[in-house]
Formats: sequence, C-alpha cells, structure tokens
Amino acid sequence: MVAFFCSMYYIFIIIFFILFINSNYLLKLQRLLHDRIDLTVEKLRKKPRILKIKRVQRCKTTTSMPPMDTPNWCLTDKALKRFNRSTNEIPTYDYNTDQDKESDEYHND
Repeated sequence: MVAFFCSMYYIFIIIFFILFINSNYLLKLQRLLHDRIDLTVEKLRKKPRILKIKRVQRCKTTTSMPPMDTPNWCLTDKALKRFNRSTNEIPTYDYNTDQDKESDEYHND
C-alpha cells in the first residue's frame, strides 16, 4: 500500500512538472504572439483624423464683403443690414404661424 502511494506521489510530481513546463512555454508563446499582434494592429489601425477647425476659424474673415452678384435672398437679415442692402423685397417667414397667410401678405404689398 505504501508503494502505491509513493508511486502515485512520483506520478503526481511528474505530471505537475510537465504542466509547469508547458504553462511556462504557453506563457512565453502568449507573450510572443501578443507582442507581434500589437505591432500589426498598431500598423493597420486607422490613424485619427486631424481636425482643421482651428485653421478654418483662423482664415475666416468677417469684414469682407459678399460677392457682388450674390442675391439678397441668400443673405440673412443681419447681413443685409450690415452691407446696406435692401430688405423690402425679401419675405421673412415665421414658422410659428401659418405660412400661407404670410405669403399672401407678401404678394399684397
């Protein structure tokens, strides 16, 4: 009976040793693959877009005039007043009320 337990003990030690070596090998293999995959992912991933908002805001001028052939209806009321353009012929719609009534008022003027 003692010989049986001793042989079982030796078998347990051998199995543990084999598993330990395999686990160490697996950890090294996992680390190696992780390092290689990391490099591949870093090379293949999309780079973040560089936003050019600041450059657009920097180049935007507020003192310039709109082009001479710009129709008045393209500009806002604020722009029309700023550039001394006529606001009489441009209907202003209030979306809180019925739009047909306002279009009738515009045509009756």
